Amino acid sequence: MRTAVWHKYPKFSLLVLTLIPAFIIFQQSKITGFHDLLLSSGILGIFIAGMMYSYGFTAATGTALLLIFGQTQNIYMASLVGGFGSMLSDLLMFEILRTSFNEEIALLKKERIIKTISNAIPSKALTS
Repeated sequence: MRTAVWHKYPKFSLLVLTLIPAFIIFQQSKITGFHDLLLSSGILGIFIAGMMYSYGFTAATGTALLLIFGQTQNIYMASLVGGFGSMLSDLLMFEILRTSFNEEIALLKKERIIKTISNAIPSKALTS
């Protein structure tokens, strides 16, 4: 019995689904009310967007937010604040994220397509 892809790989499926809010946020920036609300959050919004940028599941949304903020904010201040948010997010979540995909990656290694790709790559390339 075949299981649905989203049941077999829930974290990868969630990662793909995060592209939807990023697209919506980026498209909604053309609507003045949403755009003004977003920009009114200022430095705090840039910091949060920077935190979102470094985390895989929210990277697309964080990128969309940073692009919107980049239109009106001081680029130097925004890059420092966004970079600090990204660094803090990495420090806070690295251990959790590093281990959270291990189970699914082990399961993914058993898939025929992954085995085919792995066998096509010379072993020296995998160890270097």
